[in-house]
Amino acid sequence: MTDDVFLFNVYRSFVAIRMDIRFLASIELLQLIQRNFNNSRLNSHFIDDCNKSETLWQTEWEYLSLSNEVSTAIDIEKNFVVLFSRVLSEIIRLLHDKNFDYAYDIIDMFHCLPESLARREKVNIVNFIFTRGEYLGEKWGTAFVDELYSMLSINWFSRKWLRLKIMRSRINHSASKSV
Repeated sequence: MTDDVFLFNVYRSFVAIRMDIRFLASIELLQLIQRNFNNSRLNSHFIDDCNKSETLWQTEWEYLSLSNEVSTAIDIEKNFVVLFSRVLSEIIRLLHDKNFDYAYDIIDMFHCLPESLARREKVNIVNFIFTRGEYLGEKWGTAFVDELYSMLSINWFSRKWLRLKIMRSRINHSASKSV
């Protein structure tokens, strides 16, 4: 369980990091997000952690909602928490290794997911990972994307089936536009 304000702050943090991938406090901010996300903590705990950080206070971070806004609890599936934690770990590792382009692409892939969850939009995590993971796999190799697929129990056959389903959907969509 978490709350919508925390998820919006995760979204805002991803957008800020994406805008400046070499952002001074990116790694610490992502570690705070990961710790709070893994422990199902609320935004007030996240803000308390941010307030204790010397590094974050040396940067401009007005994009975060620092007040204890009225928030609504959101129950998030456990497999999503595990998957998102793995994504955060990978971004942190890439930033430590100064592989900024790859970290940028992963943040770009996932930045809108917390916002969608905060808005209570129905998100099919398998389709989300599959549609965005194809680009990531083509550009950077498939090791990380394959790990995400295996975490979601998407085997080779399922990936091929999903690819065909998405292609058919795109064809039908473009055909309906031309009518």
